[in-house]
Amino acid sequence: MLILNNYKELYNTKKEIVVFDLETTGLNPKSERIIEIGALKIRDNEIVDRLSMLVNPGIPVPFYSTKVNGITTDMLIGCISDIEGVKQFIEFSKNCIIVAHNISFDIGFINSYLERANTPILENMLVDTVRLARKAFPGEKKYSLGIIASRLNIDVLNAHRAEDDARVCYELYTMCINKLKNTEMI
Repeated sequence: MLILNNYKELYNTKKEIVVFDLETTGLNPKSERIIEIGALKIRDNEIVDRLSMLVNPGIPVPFYSTKVNGITTDMLIGCISDIEGVKQFIEFSKNCIIVAHNISFDIGFINSYLERANTPILENMLVDTVRLARKAFPGEKKYSLGIIASRLNIDVLNAHRAEDDARVCYELYTMCINKLKNTEMI
């Protein structure tokens, strides 16, 4: 997994960017499953496409997961399988820079699915907005998405739901890149 640390190449990139978030049944990518995928495709600083879906992992959603994200087992009945959702995400993000908050967690889940399917793991360039925010806004006590978003006046409309978390992550990404770019130009 190659997580980018030199952000200068992002300042004027012409590559498409996919900002995404997952909701899962738990924290361990080897034993837990994805239940929601939210992703935004960005070209020239504009959202040009969205991928937002609940996916059925084939197992019940634990109470503690529902408590965090509000997603219940009943909500997933009739949804596409989690494996099909991951395939759609892979296609959606092909040849793009992938951005997420604490990206090791989300990519860990995606790659775990790919490994179980005997498919090569993702080779996309990755950007972690936790690392990016630490560089752009040093000295904060916490860098969780909700806390840093609140600190930067980014509206969180539906916390712990994948598409809105991806939107918040994109706004954070944009603020960080703009701050770093402006700081380095002085």
